[in-house]
Amino acid sequence: MLLLVASAVLPPQAAASALAGLSVTLRFDGSLRGRSGGAGAGLLHEGMVVWQAARYLERPATSAHAEYEGLLLGLRGAHTLQVGRVLAEGDCRLVLRQMDGTASARKLSRLHGAAMALAA
Repeated sequence: MLLLVASAVLPPQAAASALAGLSVTLRFDGSLRGRSGGAGAGLLHEGMVVWQAARYLERPATSAHAEYEGLLLGLRGAHTLQVGRVLAEGDCRLVLRQMDGTASARKLSRLHGAAMALAA
């Protein structure tokens, strides 16, 4: 089962043209409880939410996996809106350290690679 909810304060085309080339803050989070979890992300520009999304995760392997799913969700939203610069904020130190290159991403290399490709 996959549940994906996304919304934008502006209609998607208007949001994309209004934010093209601008800086946004991406706030992401993931959660794991038992055999299921969730991930969410929001994009903020000048303190206002301009895009947000959440996703149900049926079987994330670890809480870090769920956190990466939240990061990927937000990076895909930023890519769709064609923003210029993304500052990511999250509460998973492991994911943040792997993204800035100070920790290795051996077991999470597929998710890390996808995030790095979107962040480029």
